[in-house]
Amino acid sequence: MRKQLKWYWIFGLIATALVACEQTPTPVPATPSSLPATSEAAASPTTTTLASPTAGVTPEATATAVPASPTAAPTTPAPTRTLPPTPTQFATPIPTVGPIAPGQEDSAALEVGGFKSYVFGGVRFRPALIFVEGDSALDVAISVYEGALPANTDLSTQTPLAEADTNITGGPEIMVFTPETDGDYTLVVSGRASTAGAYTLYFYNGTTAAPNAQVSADSLAAGEVKSYTVQSNGGRPVIVFVDQTDQSDLAIQVTDASGAVVNTADFGGQSSAEALFMLPLQTTVYTVRISETTGAVASYDLVMVTLD
Repeated sequence: MRKQLKWYWIFGLIATALVACEQTPTPVPATPSSLPATSEAAASPTTTTLASPTAGVTPEATATAVPASPTAAPTTPAPTRTLPPTPTQFATPIPTVGPIAPGQEDSAALEVGGFKSYVFGGVRFRPALIFVEGDSALDVAISVYEGALPANTDLSTQTPLAEADTNITGGPEIMVFTPETDGDYTLVVSGRASTAGAYTLYFYNGTTAAPNAQVSADSLAAGEVKSYTVQSNGGRPVIVFVDQTDQSDLAIQVTDASGAVVNTADFGGQSSAEALFMLPLQTTVYTVRISETTGAVASYDLVMVTLD
């Protein structure tokens, strides 16, 4: 009986120990159960930490955008700075050649990007016709400035009153300039090509006689059209210039021997002079027709030039 009690007592201790072992793990999960709070707390900094690289994307995007400026840079016309100076941007002071008057001409040579200047007296509302013919290697341009500019004037500081630069290398330039006041003006002939060359300047108005020029005064009755004939000197240029002496609005039409229209001019309005030129391939006879655009009466000065 005592042995049995002894064994019961031993079994009781074992059972108690087992119970104690089963109860000991119970608080153990409590430690993991507190881990989620730590994980959540850690998650917040983790999220914050991850947000930092995300914010770092902005500098990367900025760095990516930076090359966009160099990419756009090639579209900037920087190369134009290496071209010969334009009529309004000269790098050196202006060299004055001397005076020129209607009915006169002058020939000169230009270095690469070079220019020459002339001074002429302008009469208010009396148009001047300027024609510049360069050789095949030269691209010429014409510009007119107010006043007789001294020889040390930098034209990059001046604003031209008029400019003409429409034709390609080897082509002539023509300009009709009408002064708004009496006084002196500076005419500049410049080279725009990458090579040197020579040119000849021809200067006319509607009343002064000139070599190879037919100068006449005439008029139109209402609705009338007048015709004139001019023959070229071989393939040399032919120039036609008409200056209204009233408030009329005139137009020029030029036809060849076959009757085909080869050129017209009707760019100005009332009291505005008109001019044009032809470049025949051979000796050619042209018919020049002068008309008033509204059919009104008109009076005018006509100049027809056949260059040698």
